Amino acid sequence: MKTPYLFRKPAVLHSLDLCMLSIKKILLLQAFLLVLSGPTLGQDIVKQMFCGVNYSFNGSGDMDGMMVNVDMNTYYGKRISVVYNLGFSMHAGRAFPHQLSYDPSLPADLQTAVPRWVTAGVQLSSLFTFNTSRHKYSGFKIGVGPLFRYQLNGYPNGYSYISQGNVFRQPFYVINETDDNHFNLGYVVRLTYDFKSRRRSVFGINVFLQNDTNADGIVGFGVKYGFKFK
Repeated sequence: MKTPYLFRKPAVLHSLDLCMLSIKKILLLQAFLLVLSGPTLGQDIVKQMFCGVNYSFNGSGDMDGMMVNVDMNTYYGKRISVVYNLGFSMHAGRAFPHQLSYDPSLPADLQTAVPRWVTAGVQLSSLFTFNTSRHKYSGFKIGVGPLFRYQLNGYPNGYSYISQGNVFRQPFYVINETDDNHFNLGYVVRLTYDFKSRRRSVFGINVFLQNDTNADGIVGFGVKYGFKFK
């Protein structure tokens, strides 16, 4: 007799405390950067509009998918800019044991398919970004900021996979607890490299890491394309 497989997400209380502490530090950092950028506020403000596509992982990496970003980048000087972000994400992954072989000894109505968990969300964030390059619109940039995320999660907080051949002819799943936590606060860190362009268009690459009060960490990398205007 096989032992039932029991899956539970880790407790989120510790992650909640760490996330809220990180958000407070990021807000203090943003306020400090805004004070530093104060002398440049009277200058002409240049903006950039970007659209980015990223390949990303949700959680421990067992769910992959994509993150689409729409960014408005506002420059307050040569080094400092603020990126206002609207993001959309979707990730999916198969439940344990990820794949079940066809058992010819069972009739069709007793065959078990592995469910696919799907998570989708929309989020808003603002990243205070520091440019390490001498060039204003190109080079390596580091951005950090708070995050507000709305998410619909088909991945349960706990489920069991029961495969006891001597008792049950058909393996089956039991959903123990669903995830009903939809609205969450978090933080995001983004590393970007924008390539120098002689025209108004700009091309760049980026990697990012984010986490929230529901312990939904997302890591990804991708490309972006945009243009600048005043």
